[in-house]
Amino acid sequence: MRHGNSEANKAGIISSSPPVATVKHGLTELGQRQARDSSSLFLQSEHVVGGGGALLPPVIVSSDFKRASMTANILRATLLTKFEEVAEVRLEESLRERSFGDLDGGKDDQYGLVWEHDAVDANHVLYNVESVNSVIARTSALVTDLDEEFQDRMIFLVAHGDVLQILQTKFWGVEGEKHRSLQHMETAEWREFDLKKVK
Repeated sequence: MRHGNSEANKAGIISSSPPVATVKHGLTELGQRQARDSSSLFLQSEHVVGGGGALLPPVIVSSDFKRASMTANILRATLLTKFEEVAEVRLEESLRERSFGDLDGGKDDQYGLVWEHDAVDANHVLYNVESVNSVIARTSALVTDLDEEFQDRMIFLVAHGDVLQILQTKFWGVEGEKHRSLQHMETAEWREFDLKKVK
């Protein structure tokens, strides 16, 4: 699940620096509504309604950036309307936004400069950005650890656009260079990633 509309989204800036983004750039009012609406849609989905039998509550694991953790806590509050008990949100640095290096704090129209090079080389670090393959390595390692810990439980990963788009390539068997060819994840959108397909 991608975080809802954030103050950084509203301002049109890139926010990937942990000392800043863990304490600033939380959700706007729009973003909070998006998170509530999207969470409610999950409760109406076949994952809950059509699950059959006793469904265990999902585990929620989130980036520790403020916009993601706020989204995760709204998700948890919504799940508590269905499930008697939902564990506290677990914060994981491995789900942080991709570092955009020299472009951090600048206008978000500069994402395109990075994505242009991503399409050619998933290892590039131009502008001191984190490479696509680095994002794949840290996020997929977390998924493996979570799968071992929770086995067949449903797990919500609440994170950021680039991180989830890049992680999705691992699930779908697509080269990292092609992450922008996948359908764009909108703010507060959740999407199913099936680990069984990549085992």
